[in-house]
Amino acid sequence: MDKQNIKAFFDMLAPEWDNGQIIEETKINHILDSAKVKAGCRVLDIACGTGVLFPFYLQRECAEIVGVDISSAMCELAAAKFADIDKITILNCDAAELPKEQFAEHFDCCMIYNAFPHFTDPQKLISCLTPLLKKNGTITIAHSMGKDRINAHHSGEASSVSRGLDAADKTALLFTDNFAIDYILDEEEIYLISAHKK
Repeated sequence: MDKQNIKAFFDMLAPEWDNGQIIEETKINHILDSAKVKAGCRVLDIACGTGVLFPFYLQRECAEIVGVDISSAMCELAAAKFADIDKITILNCDAAELPKEQFAEHFDCCMIYNAFPHFTDPQKLISCLTPLLKKNGTITIAHSMGKDRINAHHSGEASSVSRGLDAADKTALLFTDNFAIDYILDEEEIYLISAHKK
């Protein structure tokens, strides 16, 4: 996969992205509960898209929300939707290129929602995000559908910008000795791995 192709693909999809979203509140709240997203925490949302999870973070009274996406078109839409909310910052960049000095041990929670198969080097991604988390901070990989449905969904036009999603217990092996696994769920309707930094 090529990052520029991924950017171009999601730039193309951005104008109609929100129209195609199915928001399942119960499922999303279960994911955020598992990720320990709660009042006062600082959240890093990787591949945030147009900010589909931002209203849920706001409902939970998070202190700070930093959304990151490689697609400039997605970032522009997210920034426009949440322009009046000071606690939200949108960064258009590769997640692996976030400024380490600015965000060192800054976040309580890092969320990768409905996006993990689009990263070219998953181990590098986890390694780059680890220093940004506080001790006991959580990192969560989640999808609102199971592995088989995700892989089938990505087998069409998205095949050139997606890796296959592995079983959750295999994906959990990406977390090194720096993390302890808190939660693994690999079912037809949800895919979830959450771990905290030791």
